[in-house]
Amino acid sequence: MDVPYEEKDEAKEQLRARWDPKRRQWYVDAHRVTPGQAARWLPKKSSPMRMWQVPA
Repeated sequence: MDVPYEEKDEAKEQLRARWDPKRRQWYVDAHRVTPGQAARWLPKKSSPMRMWQVPA
């Protein structure tokens, strides 16, 4: 997901978004968040959306 620094708290609050420091990318649990809910922060280019489940 493309989450600007200024919006990180909002993404965390609304979607429970998490930051992956190794990939340097935001992600959400695809079992809890729909593409519609995450649409605001999805990449604008035609690349596939990356959403994956957080390991338990």
